[in-house]
Amino acid sequence: GACAAGRIGPWDAIIVDEGQDFVADWWFVIEEALLVRDRGQIIELLDPAQNLFRAQDPASERDTRAYFRMELEENFRNTRCITEVVAGLGDVRLEPHPRCPEGVPPVYHDHLAAGKQRAALDGLVRRLIQQEGFQPDQVTILTPHSRKNSSLRDAQDVGGFPLADHPARRDRAVLHVTVPAFKGLESDVVIALGVGPEVIAGST
Repeated sequence: GACAAGRIGPWDAIIVDEGQDFVADWWFVIEEALLVRDRGQIIELLDPAQNLFRAQDPASERDTRAYFRMELEENFRNTRCITEVVAGLGDVRLEPHPRCPEGVPPVYHDHLAAGKQRAALDGLVRRLIQQEGFQPDQVTILTPHSRKNSSLRDAQDVGGFPLADHPARRDRAVLHVTVPAFKGLESDVVIALGVGPEVIAGST
């Protein structure tokens, strides 16, 4: 409708980012927005390993035989330490860009019962902010499920600092969101809470 009414497009080329999140029907709209459908260019950037929202492989939902495929194996976004951990967890070939800093190795804590987990989290957040010099809005807590289904249920603060539930409202507050909600965003410190082997394996 919007294409036919001239409200969007047409364009000679379209770049689609996070293509693994697109469902099959959306591609009809993308193709209709090309100036010349048979000769227009569509560049799709995707990572099947980041397909958090659908069980089906996005590439299987449409005919990709005519697509030129190029795999990107360098990580420009994270430190070397984080890239190494992510590559191991996802069992993928991934190398840090030569200019990426070494960074600080991720720290693991044993899984604790909800009450002890909350106490350990409070202590960790206080140490990060009061001793290591981070601001509350530099710290993000990620959980695989919503707050009511985590050890943070009914929490209004963590370690004595306000707890925000949306990136736009994190000013002077520690942010808590689910893993899918934080996708594509960044933080100086990320605490993954309640993440066990079954979550890493994708069976959440």
